Amino acid sequence: YFAGIEPRARYVGILRDWGEDAAADALVEESLRHIKHMPAGSRRLNEEWIRALKRAPKRLGSAS
Repeated sequence: YFAGIEPRARYVGILRDWGEDAAADALVEESLRHIKHMPAGSRRLNEEWIRALKRAPKRLGSAS
């Protein structure tokens, strides 16, 4: 359980550093689904972290 978007985004980075790309991808997908249900104010507050999560899968795809 993660309290907010920032810890999720940071944990994705940690998982990537550990080479756990499948777990990181799953967390990104789950987080993006969660974001769709957040109120607009919460999305604005977490805008930086939401952008980071949306970029995360693209980084992985470009590395291969």
